[in-house]
Amino acid sequence: MLVPVRWPLKVSQDLASLSYIAGGRVIAGMGLGFNPAELATVGMRIEDRIDILRETVEIARLIWKEDNVSYKGKIFSFQNVTIEPKPAAPIPIFCGGSTRAAIRRAAEYCDGWIPGRVPMATFDDRIHYLRQLTDRKITLGNIPITRIDKDRKKARASIDVEALAESSEGSSHWIKPPSGKFQTIEDLEGLLIVGNPEDCAAEIEKFRMRGVEHLVFDLRLQYGRFEESLELIGKELRTVDYDVCTRCFLKLELGRRIQRFESAFRQRAPSSLSICEVTCRSSGSIALSNTATGWPVRSSRYL
Repeated sequence: MLVPVRWPLKVSQDLASLSYIAGGRVIAGMGLGFNPAELATVGMRIEDRIDILRETVEIARLIWKEDNVSYKGKIFSFQNVTIEPKPAAPIPIFCGGSTRAAIRRAAEYCDGWIPGRVPMATFDDRIHYLRQLTDRKITLGNIPITRIDKDRKKARASIDVEALAESSEGSSHWIKPPSGKFQTIEDLEGLLIVGNPEDCAAEIEKFRMRGVEHLVFDLRLQYGRFEESLELIGKELRTVDYDVCTRCFLKLELGRRIQRFESAFRQRAPSSLSICEVTCRSSGSIALSNTATGWPVRSSRYL
């Protein structure tokens, strides 16, 4: 999630509620963002984003464990706040970003590091840097852009190498291939998993060998075939010796749980309440609203 545009108490409550729904199977991935316009829309400055991230992490860890929490920081302050439900299990916090500064933040106050869209040579360099900074256990993750199809040529078709090579804020800090420029799909190794199931399994193995424990398939190049891609990953890659392969179904399964919740809710809830279409359906949070007032209703008894 992009932390600087989200209020830390709301983030903490959303993640705690998701943990409650998902039985504790939640990892909080937090990123800084880089667009000044995004922060300006919520009254924040790009210069404050690092403080915002640090304070959000501090607030979340406090409020997930304690009641009547008070906090006074450079950006945020509040008194005597309690959230319910509490997380069903401790929520690890992973830092996003692919720069060395992101590595320093992960080493200082996060539980894991999960970059997205980073070439393998740069990923290796950052892992080495992380090991130099701390002996503390920092869980490794990665979010490669993924395009899978039974037909290898079809999967690789229309891959815009130049666009992908410039698609990240941290791209100016990447280690270049021997040619000095990202020109081929092979130059994007690590940033991109593409091909048929055998190709994708081979790329996944490279992450496993580097100690990556959490792999998230970024399917933005296949939005039109999202669920089909998930089914293909699950069926064709389940034999890969990598626990994360089965986790690609979490979002799909969570969506199904929400549908079941909506059905049960409509049967049991008072007529004055209705399901709000989205608080953030992609993350699995559910909002209830009063049809008469439109105000959100905080209630756990329907969950």
